[in-house]
Amino acid sequence: MSSESPFLKYRQILVHESYSTAKSLQDFIVSCYNPDAGQFRGATLTNFDEEHLAIFFQLARHYHAHGEDDPEFMETAKAILDARRANANRIFRLLEGEPEEVKKQERLERSAARALYHARIGHAQDILMQLEELRAIDPDDYEYGPADYSDELNRLLGEVDRLKAAGFLDSDSAGS
Repeated sequence: MSSESPFLKYRQILVHESYSTAKSLQDFIVSCYNPDAGQFRGATLTNFDEEHLAIFFQLARHYHAHGEDDPEFMETAKAILDARRANANRIFRLLEGEPEEVKKQERLERSAARALYHARIGHAQDILMQLEELRAIDPDDYEYGPADYSDELNRLLGEVDRLKAAGFLDSDSAGS
């Protein structure tokens, strides 16, 4: 193939991530690979941010052009299904396991959720800092020009709004 397969380029998101947009991308791949094994819901596209929508379009275009002739597509689809089977088996084992094992697993999952929450808070603080730094620059002095300044300002403000809506920033935080 003449260019890198997006199925390889975005493999980390496609196989190892579990946030809702990543799961939607995974559903798209599984539905292309085996429609009986998964269903992609087109309505989820309205929840995609620009980055994930661009990834989706790359995946769809590449699949349209190469289909199952792309070995990276095939490997990624199989890896997604394998990960889903492994997760289902883990849940089944937990449900059949000893109550103490279930409690231990729940504690580990809560600990991981707290770590993710703190990482997202850190991301929110980084976005606010970038926004503050950008606002301190005159648009005419922005290194890439006023149009790019406006685009970057809008991107950061949009991210602030998403972080507020998700509860990672207070409504009185800098932004809109």
